[in-house]
Amino acid sequence: MEYLIGKGIPKNVFEIQWFGFSRPLATCNKETETDKKCQEINALNRRCEVYIKRIK
Repeated sequence: MEYLIGKGIPKNVFEIQWFGFSRPLATCNKETETDKKCQEINALNRRCEVYIKRIK
């Protein structure tokens, strides 16, 4: 958010939300996957989503 504001984008035209484990893109079954594979799968969930509210 600070990066976008620093580039001159007004704060009221975008929204940033963090979901982490509440909205995973991928899940790991620890009973069938190795620890290394679970780390790779869980890395997909470390992300940032930016939604543009309006464009003029």
